[in-house]
Amino acid sequence: MPTTLLKNVLSNWGGMGLSILVAFAMTPYVIAKLGPNGYGFWALLQSLLSYMFLLEFGVRSSLMRHLAKFFALKDDRQINEVINTGLAVYISAGLLVAGLSCGLAAGFHQMFIVEETDLATTRWAVLLVGGSLALQFPSAVFESIMTGRQRFDLINVSIIISLLFRTGLTVGALETGYGVRGLAWATFLAGALLLAVNYRFARRLFPALQLQLSAANRSTLRLLGRHSFYAFIMIGAARFLTDAGNVIVGVFLGTSMVSFYAVASSLTNYVFGVVSGISTTISPLASAYDAQGNQEGLQALCLTGTKTILLVGLPILATFVLAGEMFIKLWVGEGMIGSYPPLIFLSVAWGMNLLSLSSSCVLIGVSRHQTAAWCVLGQAVLDVGCSLALVRDYGVVGVAVGAMIAASIMNLVLQLHALRVLRIPVRMFVQQALAPAILSVVPFVLMLALVMRTLPPTGMVGFFVCVTLAVGFFLLLLPVIGLNSVERAYVKDRASEYWRQVAGVVKKGGSGEA
Repeated sequence: MPTTLLKNVLSNWGGMGLSILVAFAMTPYVIAKLGPNGYGFWALLQSLLSYMFLLEFGVRSSLMRHLAKFFALKDDRQINEVINTGLAVYISAGLLVAGLSCGLAAGFHQMFIVEETDLATTRWAVLLVGGSLALQFPSAVFESIMTGRQRFDLINVSIIISLLFRTGLTVGALETGYGVRGLAWATFLAGALLLAVNYRFARRLFPALQLQLSAANRSTLRLLGRHSFYAFIMIGAARFLTDAGNVIVGVFLGTSMVSFYAVASSLTNYVFGVVSGISTTISPLASAYDAQGNQEGLQALCLTGTKTILLVGLPILATFVLAGEMFIKLWVGEGMIGSYPPLIFLSVAWGMNLLSLSSSCVLIGVSRHQTAAWCVLGQAVLDVGCSLALVRDYGVVGVAVGAMIAASIMNLVLQLHALRVLRIPVRMFVQQALAPAILSVVPFVLMLALVMRTLPPTGMVGFFVCVTLAVGFFLLLLPVIGLNSVERAYVKDRASEYWRQVAGVVKKGGSGEA
């Protein structure tokens, strides 16, 4: 099980790593080509339309669970019924998204303050991005087949193919002057390609696949619905939290100001992308422990997961707080330096989100996530309320502060609830998860501050060299500060095994063996 989890995590990190790298490289390029107003409109459009994916009503989570179960039972009839029922739901949702996109295209200029974007371009962009979103619904059914087969590698291959295709089209469109409309076409065509690739992989993994919507039935729909309600609340609230800031800024401050908030928000979202490579593997393992009645395993999973997520995420967030202004200046130029103040508060907000992420995944795995779902929904409501109260007086910074207040309050509530459900004493959580992670990050922060002060970088290469030095210092002290004896022994064993494999490959290569 640990080996399988490690492979899944590494596969997820490979896909996420490339996605983040491409987004990191493309953001300043797109801003330069579109300008702050054009980029602000594009960010607002994507944030707004992404809410329509909530029309999947949590069915995706239920699909993954039941397909995994029926694959294990080798019940092809039930598998096809689940697939076709899910497909019927998602085709209906996709058609609804297409209709809503048409309505939004007609009224976008009346709803938002849109600067320097003509009406025809706005309508085409809304329709094409909405169409891409509509294609994601049936695509998710085929992706669920891959998840049920535990083939995260194929999922990430399909994502990478679509990503590279979209990136190539984006560069071509912007270089030939098609602007926002070109970006929209690139998004739509990449969505169509992702659907085709996911279908191909699904057919390969499940040759008995029979796409017959007549096989959809009410009993299977009820089966999927029983598990999807609270998942829908959590997913919907989490999606709302991700994009609410851009929408609020767009409504009250205009699309030009969305650019500043979007840059800050995108950076903190990258952190979630990195740690999600870990968090997505927690729920299945929690389900296995729960089936075995392994309470100690659930507790250890929660504690170790929290510590690991914080050890990965906190150094990145600390870098944003300490050196975010310099990073933004080097990355997208001095014109976007206004993104740094909201980045500070959003970094704190995401630090609080990471605190309860592992616990939430464990609760989902043991099907005790009802209260967690209401906590996430409460965070979304509080986030919007605080942001609306602060946006007029404090602008984009007020929206970020609202996010920080909501995250700080509700994640503490959620974490305390999770500890009670899992029967983990608060003192144990602090000693075994929270304190080791925070103490391990302190040397990183001190080294980064020292390096940035004594050797201030003048370019991106120099910036990453400084961060690398701080990371090296962090990793050097991590076994002593952040890991317990069992974890140190595990890391040592895994490292020894890895080097033995490398030595074996080198030896075979040197001896000329095939």
